[in-house]
Amino acid sequence: MSSKRGRISNSYEDKLLFSSIGAKIRLIKKEKKINNNELSKKLNITKQAVSTFFSRLDRGDGVEIPTLARIAKALEVDLKDFF
Repeated sequence: MSSKRGRISNSYEDKLLFSSIGAKIRLIKKEKKINNNELSKKLNITKQAVSTFFSRLDRGDGVEIPTLARIAKALEVDLKDFF
């Protein structure tokens, strides 16, 4: 995997993985009845930052593991639940 500004490569497989992670996070949010506004408050970030996060995953751009860990903690799930 090549690195681009600290991100994982943009191979087809990587894009599928990141898209799948985004879908799983959305499913967990739905099950827990947490919207982006509530998630942004739990993460102490703006609602726009949460939207940007999901947009990156939808495009398959990926995110860093520490970011995923913070979201898992905010949703009260294990990081492994995203994979």
